[in-house]
Amino acid sequence: MGKIFIFSDLHLYPFPQYATLTSGGINSRLADIGGVLSQIIHQANLSKDNIVLFCGDFFHTHKVDTESLSMAGEILSSTSVPIYFIGVNHDQSDRNALFHSTKALKGLVNFVGQGMKFETPVGVTVGGVNYCQNRNELSGRIKNLGKPDILMLHTGIAGAAMGPEFIVQQPDDLLTVQELYGTAGMIYSGHFHQPQIFVGDTAEVPSGPLTKRIKIGETVLIPGAPIQHSLGDEGSVRGYWTYETGKLTLTFHVLNAPKLLRVELNDVLDGKISKTDIGGNYFTVVESSAPNAEQIAE
Repeated sequence: MGKIFIFSDLHLYPFPQYATLTSGGINSRLADIGGVLSQIIHQANLSKDNIVLFCGDFFHTHKVDTESLSMAGEILSSTSVPIYFIGVNHDQSDRNALFHSTKALKGLVNFVGQGMKFETPVGVTVGGVNYCQNRNELSGRIKNLGKPDILMLHTGIAGAAMGPEFIVQQPDDLLTVQELYGTAGMIYSGHFHQPQIFVGDTAEVPSGPLTKRIKIGETVLIPGAPIQHSLGDEGSVRGYWTYETGKLTLTFHVLNAPKLLRVELNDVLDGKISKTDIGGNYFTVVESSAPNAEQIAE
């Protein structure tokens, strides 16, 4: 039996902040995001029995640049395992969700349309609900699916963490984890970038590789973004998840990718932070009181 690979919120885009050009002339942050996508697809490709579920925000902007689209096509065409997408806010070109940028990837991925439920090659049923900002409408759409084994969403969840230090407490605007329990065997929801998992009365944010046994009907997984996208993600471990149906376990896998860091320049000059600590990562100086330009250059 194959595994299910789960990830979300890739936001493939040549972000200008902190970026440099690679030797091939590519925006370095776009190359990094493409790199984590390649890592996930490579692992999924190790068995023809695997499938991939992506819970939204593949591209970052509604109008996709040529470099991002070309990179997506090149990476996704390297695998024959089934890949399933849902349509969400960053991927739709208008508020009515009539057009989605990811439809340019037709033939490479399968789209889980609004209210669609289907049997996957790994023997589980998957249902999808597109991005929805109204909790009552979202609740109604979920109920109409009739409790699939896996429910794919892209929505904020009350009581979940948006980032390492911010818990959302808006039960009047968002569904809670408890309200989602019982609507499907498991719920996978994109939108929040902090990886986290809720099982029964427990909640856990990965600090490294993690394996968690699920409870059917009482498991909500927020895959999180597979790479740090902003300084608000500092300190958060990023990666992707796999589900093994026979073992009823969800496993978090850490990905190799540059991090976004805050660095005090005096700490660098005093030797408290080495070049190795910041090498290969992106950083911003939060305090700049260097004695002279020579020391900065050094």
